[in-house]
Amino acid sequence: MFEVGEDGGVIFLRKRREAKKFWAHNSRMESKMRDSLGSVPLYGLGGWTGLRMAGLWEFSDDGNAETVSLRHGDPRDVTAPNVLVAVTRADPAQVVKKLQFGHTLTDQLPDRDAVRAARPGSPAPAPVGECELLVEGRPRVFQLWQDSAGWQAACRLDDRCAIVLDAHRLSPAEATLVQIHDFETCLADRRTWIHKYFD
Repeated sequence: MFEVGEDGGVIFLRKRREAKKFWAHNSRMESKMRDSLGSVPLYGLGGWTGLRMAGLWEFSDDGNAETVSLRHGDPRDVTAPNVLVAVTRADPAQVVKKLQFGHTLTDQLPDRDAVRAARPGSPAPAPVGECELLVEGRPRVFQLWQDSAGWQAACRLDDRCAIVLDAHRLSPAEATLVQIHDFETCLADRRTWIHKYFD
């Protein structure tokens, strides 16, 4: 929208106001993400040189992080590898279920069966097999799922959290996982990506 100034000039204010609100909200979310980093460790792909940005972030009722993740690659580039590496305190199979449901969302509404299957408490899909991935240089066995968009894998790290991957155009053999300590770079990459597509 625009307003007409006293001198008759057109002033585009609404877009500027909306952008200010968005970036203020984004700044609050980044602070909340930073504050929650002690809840669970943060993992990403080892040797990754491309875009690595803060991804899916969910909070439990107590305010602690339930699921944290890093997105590797540009999710809008359908020709390049794109991998989400999440660490969760939730049931990893339920996280896989949510991710797979997200793949069904297009410009049209998902069918009734897909919505029913994605409801909280509904059974998670059964894994189709296993794969071995390196986590901090040590081989770990992950349960493996596949859908039309790619593959998902999950492995318990310990009794309180698990790693979940959602990968597109990257094979399990190419995925090695390391703990990520430079979160500020991930936030900067996220801001860069937002500016690229939405400014």
